[in-house]
Amino acid sequence: MVTMAATPESGWQTHAVRWLQGDRYRDLPARRQVPTAGWNRVAGMPYLAYMPERDQVIMLLYLDYRPTRPAVMFSDDHGTTWTPPRLLLPQATETGNEHLGVSLTYLGHGRLVYNDEQSRWFSTDFGQTWPESIPIAAGANGKPWGGWQWEPYLVDRDPVTGRVTRMAEVAYSHEGAEYPAMGYFSQAYIRFSDDQGMTWGPETAVPQWHGINEVALVRAANGDLVAGCRTDLPRWFRDPAHRPPGLHEPDLYSGFGVSLSHDHGLTWSEVNLVHEHGRHFTSMVLLPGGTLVMTYVVRIGYGHNPDGFPLFGIEAIASHDHGATWDLEHRLILDEWTGRLRGPCSWYPSPQSTSTVLLPDQSLLTAYGRASHCLPADNGSPGPPRDLGLVHWRYPDRD
Repeated sequence: MVTMAATPESGWQTHAVRWLQGDRYRDLPARRQVPTAGWNRVAGMPYLAYMPERDQVIMLLYLDYRPTRPAVMFSDDHGTTWTPPRLLLPQATETGNEHLGVSLTYLGHGRLVYNDEQSRWFSTDFGQTWPESIPIAAGANGKPWGGWQWEPYLVDRDPVTGRVTRMAEVAYSHEGAEYPAMGYFSQAYIRFSDDQGMTWGPETAVPQWHGINEVALVRAANGDLVAGCRTDLPRWFRDPAHRPPGLHEPDLYSGFGVSLSHDHGLTWSEVNLVHEHGRHFTSMVLLPGGTLVMTYVVRIGYGHNPDGFPLFGIEAIASHDHGATWDLEHRLILDEWTGRLRGPCSWYPSPQSTSTVLLPDQSLLTAYGRASHCLPADNGSPGPPRDLGLVHWRYPDRD
């Protein structure tokens, strides 16, 4: 495997994950690296998938901006080294995000799928080539689905053969007023496929997902479906009279909660709010013992350092009752950093996403957008790089 040249920040560095325990914490041994260190370009929105047949991890990411182009990298050593990024659509010339790759999901037996705003792309050779694409059909209400689904698919398998029996995907639309004005709201929809994503049934507007946009799905050990639901902006933020000073980018202020289904996604519980604002982009993993681990970004909540620069991070929490409750008192801080921008662009170094996979030794690999090194460009706007972070860690045994 051809790997990227080493830089001072690439390759694993000794790291500590902070495990909060009331007003105290314990440092847990971990490893961290910035696999994009030295690229001096924009890289973001990483999605990980583990492919057990090859004992290989694949990462989907985007490179550059206008045009934004999806790329893949591979690791044969559980994230220690990576192949150079391979552009999937090298000729893209669009000026928007039409080719922002999202929703990477492994279906088994070498088959993968990811989305852009217009199409689903399929690979049958473990991500080496992506020759097959199909348009993403609009919903029955006529609203576009592509571009509004960000999270990986939920994949159900036959417990004996491992064959994919059903897939689920969630998208959303903005309703009411123009985002982010008073009066707007999001509505999240779910739909299912019985043929590995080639065709889809009609979508359902989940009543409990009024005011919900991005939704991550996982099946718990008891068979329930667990939805990590990103919530709309709090009303107090949308009112200019009450908007706090400092970071003004609206996208940073949404929160998240959890909704459960006991009937395989037909009906859902009300969303149990976990964080009102500033934390979202959830990714969930089921551990062999039944614990659910969720990672997410911290874009608002750590405040500023004494010099007035904003602080950002990546956290993890766990549920020991199939998603019903989440242990906030014992959350883990996987990474934290200081932005180096002030003013209207001070949000730019904030984390963009998290993606966590379980490795064969039951350790966890978490990828996330990380832009701690970007500085203002000559025109005053943020310049590259935007980097990716990786933390290799273990969820601790409960005392």
